[in-house]
Parts: sequence; C-alpha cells; structure tokens
Amino acid sequence: MRPQLNKLLLLTCLSAAPLWAAQCQLLAMQDAGCLYLGMGTGASYLAPDVSQSSWQLQQSWSLPFKGTLGYAFDPYYQFELSYTHLGSAQLDHPQHGRARVYYGAPAFWFVGNAYSDRLPQPWNLQARIGLSRLHSSTNKSALPLQQNTQVQVALGLGGYWQLDTNWRLRLDFDNYDRDARSLMLSAHYLIGAR
Repeated sequence: MRPQLNKLLLLTCLSAAPLWAAQCQLLAMQDAGCLYLGMGTGASYLAPDVSQSSWQLQQSWSLPFKGTLGYAFDPYYQFELSYTHLGSAQLDHPQHGRARVYYGAPAFWFVGNAYSDRLPQPWNLQARIGLSRLHSSTNKSALPLQQNTQVQVALGLGGYWQLDTNWRLRLDFDNYDRDARSLMLSAHYLIGAR
C-alpha cells in the first residue's frame, strides 16, 4: 500500500507543476521564479536528554545536510518543505562504552521576507515558522532513548544574497527542539527565473 501511496503523491505533485507555473504568471512573478530547490550544510548542536541515566554527552556538534523545495506564492511569502539530516551526538557510558544518537528533521515551513523579492537589492532577511517531526535513533540498544514523535513547532531566522538571476546563497538558523539546532549555508536554484 505504501509504494502506491508514494507513487500517487509523486504523480499529484508532477501534475500540479503546470498549475504552479500558471500561478507564477498570474502573480507576474515569472521573472523572479516561484519554485526553488536548495541544498546546504553547516553545523548543528545536538543535546539528547540523558539526565536520568549514567550516559554523558561527549560531542554535541555535528555536520548536518539539508534539502529544500520551496514555492513563492507572493513576493513576501513562501512555503517550504525540507529535510535536514542533523548528524549525530556522541555519548559515553562507563559500562556500555560509546554510543551515537542520530537526528533527522522533516519540516514544513511558512517563510516571510523582510523586503519584496521584486525590489532590486541583492539581499533579504527572512523569518520562518514551521511544523517539524524530529526523528532520532541510536546505534546502541543500551541507551535509553525516548523517541518524541509529536509534531512540534520549529522556528528559523536567516537571510539570502542573490548571486544572479537563478542562484541565491542563504544562511539559516533553525531551532527544532531544545535539543536540536542548526546553522546552515545553502545554495538555492530558482526554477524558471529569467
């Protein structure tokens, strides 16, 4: 059932692409590009709660990777889907040795620009609020990891520099939960920008 659902979701997104392009033209935003893709990396701070155990946090900084698909429906506002592999935190235990906790964060964001995308300045500031579901796993069964599977509010701040018509360089700070934050530098390609 799940592969059929994934195929249906992909087919729905592909069939909606002409509608998105038409919406861009209606908003007279074709020159700015309504759809965009982004990839980036940076640093993440991960601090799993091990206060009720003998485990001790040894390494909390990691190297994350993030992929983004965005849709600008207005010169000031966008929707984004993203997945961030936040990396891992290292913990030590006197008897069980070393363990790692791996984090991933799929998120749906509402993004607001400080200035219109149509203005000629090459930079902009952004604020984001979103819904995220932080996933964590471990490589040691002895580590008492409490999986929080609830959807949570995520917050972000950032800005971008428009390199040319199709490319932006973006810096983002995202706060997913009290134990997961990231600072990312990413490149974004604006599809259809002229």
